[in-house]
Amino acid sequence: MESFHYVDIFSTKGIEYIIVLGFLFILIYFWQRLNRTRPAIHPGDKAGVHAISLVDWFTLADNYQYHQGHSWAAKTGENRVRIGVDDFVQKLIGRVDKITVPEKGALVKQGETGLLFDVAGKQIPVLSPVDGTVTAVNEKLVQDTGMMQDDPYGQGWLFEVIPGDWKKDKSQLLSGELAKAWLRQQVDRISELMTARMGVVMQDGGSIAPGFARELEPEKWAELTRDFLLTR
Repeated sequence: MESFHYVDIFSTKGIEYIIVLGFLFILIYFWQRLNRTRPAIHPGDKAGVHAISLVDWFTLADNYQYHQGHSWAAKTGENRVRIGVDDFVQKLIGRVDKITVPEKGALVKQGETGLLFDVAGKQIPVLSPVDGTVTAVNEKLVQDTGMMQDDPYGQGWLFEVIPGDWKKDKSQLLSGELAKAWLRQQVDRISELMTARMGVVMQDGGSIAPGFARELEPEKWAELTRDFLLTR
């Protein structure tokens, strides 16, 4: 019978392997934290918790419906839809000076101007994601526009409507993985357009600075906004 030989890994290179394994475990831990989803308020969820996904520099609320002009729609009841704008918009234009929302009882149409932002002396139209009759306006947001930057998918909602044909409108919007793929494509586009100025508009750590479009010349700023919000 062969004799058993005890090997002390600490007297060999075993300690180096342990250090490497420890580093890998730490790396996996932080990678999971960076790519985790975050809780947020879902207007139609009785539990009051909803998942937020991170797509490159921007957040995206899961299960919301997105218009390609960067407005969103989410059901809040059997016949009620809440409307807002996504994180891309608020990072594109930065702090809004004034928000003009439609009055209660007004009709909005999918793909047509639903509201106006006043930013740095410019009026920026935003398209409505659905057809409907306005039933409520977020008066708190009108008074404190910063809420849109702090929580674009929760407290930063804009107005609510009774939809004309939710099923039809929803079929024209993006959600889930399709919405994420669309936002990644938007990120690629903005990266290409802003490459020459990226050193100016990036914050420490490499993230997009809110209002990064304002770093461009006034005419380029307006053109970029119209291009991405589809309001040409």
